Amino acid sequence: MKNEIEFVSILYKSALYNDELELRNRLLRLPLGLDLYNEDLCVEEAQRHYGMLDRNGTLIACALIVGHGNTVKLRQMAVDEKFQGHGIGSQLIDHIECELVPQTARIELNARTSAVNFYKKLQYKEIDSRVFNEVGVAHIKMYRDLL
Repeated sequence: MKNEIEFVSILYKSALYNDELELRNRLLRLPLGLDLYNEDLCVEEAQRHYGMLDRNGTLIACALIVGHGNTVKLRQMAVDEKFQGHGIGSQLIDHIECELVPQTARIELNARTSAVNFYKKLQYKEIDSRVFNEVGVAHIKMYRDLL
């Protein structure tokens, strides 16, 4: 499956961005009884959007990077259910990290507690072990130093 996917940068307000919104809404918001389209999305123009396309050009994974410089935040990572467990999320993060080096020294993120082990496998560490609530879901703050 690795040779069948492509890493892409997603332009804000593009057709691919609309696909990204649909994927994020379906996987991250609707299961919580929330709707991404009720949020102020204009702030996303200043964020960097990345994704993975399958061989048909369908967006199957996405993530955002907030901020520039030494420390950035990874957020809103989603992998289509049909592709989970196939290394797509790991590949997406690997590509994003390569894009960020050398201008970025650290990536931080708020991991859902259900995803903490996924990030640990990618060498992310807990900033502290305190669990906090974000959008009604338990999270832990994590980071990875790139440099």
